[in-house]
Amino acid sequence: MILYWHACALNSGFDVNSKSKFGILAPSLAILAVLGGCAKEPAPLPVPTPPKVVFDTLITSQPDGLRCNVAGTHGQTQTVTTPRLVSMSELGGPVKIRCFAENFWTEQVAVSAGSRKPLLVRATEGEKITPANAAVRGPDVGPGGEFPRQVTVTLHRNAFKSATERDSYYAKQIRRLAKDWVRLMALAKSECESSVISQKGRSAVSLPTVCREGLQRLEARKRAEMQVVEQQRRRSKRAYPLDTHTPHI
Repeated sequence: MILYWHACALNSGFDVNSKSKFGILAPSLAILAVLGGCAKEPAPLPVPTPPKVVFDTLITSQPDGLRCNVAGTHGQTQTVTTPRLVSMSELGGPVKIRCFAENFWTEQVAVSAGSRKPLLVRATEGEKITPANAAVRGPDVGPGGEFPRQVTVTLHRNAFKSATERDSYYAKQIRRLAKDWVRLMALAKSECESSVISQKGRSAVSLPTVCREGLQRLEARKRAEMQVVEQQRRRSKRAYPLDTHTPHI
């Protein structure tokens, strides 16, 4: 034990030839040597692993309280009542949300795993963007971050007491939808003006092409959605028994 301590002391520069000091300190230092060995630099503490935060998507609806089937590519289907937080990353994108209610047209919204990309890039890549699924989240900060924060599914009524009531209702729905598309198109155009579209992997001359093609696809989606609403208006029933359980929007 003394020899072991002697070697440690030599390595540390301790004057082992000093009998007085050595005689007094040897027993204590020998014990320390056995307990802790030669003094070394303490090992650095491991860097803590940040907690994994899963970002869910809030599914809301107009009207509230709808029953919706939510299905992804992983083979799972959840039946939820809005509003409801859903982990779309666990379901696997694209996620299809299908909502239904009595005296309303059934509506389905597809949500792709690409909400961090610019709108125009998403459009050119084939995503069917609408005001319902266009919301962006920003930088990915965890699983689920590639899906939007919120998706709102809007159902339109299909039963009315008169044609006048039907036409008045759908006129309001068309105006609301038109305003939503105005905001969406303005956001898409601002992406080109502010150059938020990354040119990585693209030539400088191709950027205007991406903008032009993306805007054309969004305009086509807008016309298609407007046509669907008009078809729903024409096919709606003109009379139905009063039902106090039918939600109104």
